[in-house]
Amino acid sequence: MEYSLRNGKGGKGKSIKEISLLDGTIIGIFPGSRGANPDHDIIIKYQERNKRVRTPKHIHWVIDLLIKKEHNRELTLEFLNYLRDMYDKVNAFSSKEDRAKCILTETTNEKLKPFEKLNKYGEYKVDFIGNLIELMIKMEKNTPPEKPARVFRELMDSIIQEMSEKGFVFRLDFIIYCLLGIIHNLGSDMTKLHGNENKENLEKAWKDLDSWVLDYALNLMKSQAYVDHSHEINSVYALVPIIVYISHKGKDSLTQSEIKKIVKWFYYSQVRQRYIS
Repeated sequence: MEYSLRNGKGGKGKSIKEISLLDGTIIGIFPGSRGANPDHDIIIKYQERNKRVRTPKHIHWVIDLLIKKEHNRELTLEFLNYLRDMYDKVNAFSSKEDRAKCILTETTNEKLKPFEKLNKYGEYKVDFIGNLIELMIKMEKNTPPEKPARVFRELMDSIIQEMSEKGFVFRLDFIIYCLLGIIHNLGSDMTKLHGNENKENLEKAWKDLDSWVLDYALNLMKSQAYVDHSHEINSVYALVPIIVYISHKGKDSLTQSEIKKIVKWFYYSQVRQRYIS
């Protein structure tokens, strides 16, 4: 596998190893240059059959797992526990030679077989997600002692934990529904977030939610609607239309009149227990 380098000099990056999956998807492992030991670092790319080479993003496999959970909650939760347990078992590459061999021990066919029923749902197969996560763990554990590795699962949970500490407790599903509303103006069908056409919009929407939209919305609820905690409202999903509206308007665009209308709509939603805009 090859991909175009973005170093201003042109050229192609060449994979040191490729993992071929049953559906024709290929995961390419390339030499990286970061971390505590640059010779142990990797760059991960993947290519689905008859498609271009892509860089995997955390948000994509998380959305895929949520879709799987909608169809088979129990098995998806078992798969999530398997992925979480993997972190304690996987180590960073120990040498340049170890990186070149790139032997993955936690995503064998035997270990993945119990989760194969999940392949019927979502876009990604469990072997793709498993191999990807094991590689990401190896990559993330190659960090200096003074900057310890950040557990991959915490990347998606960090924003939820941050909101919890501020008095609002959100599940990951809530964040995904916010993304769905911001990008597609929809309140259901998470499959709409899949596909190459969503890549840039999805990353921008996630960045905006994390950097200002949620903070702005929650500060508005506290200062204007006098709501200090998610326990004080019928459902946190009443906040989704408000968050979507704020995202579309921009943080410096809301007038006092619009803020009053938001608060009025919120109070009506609590009385009627209907949360559509």
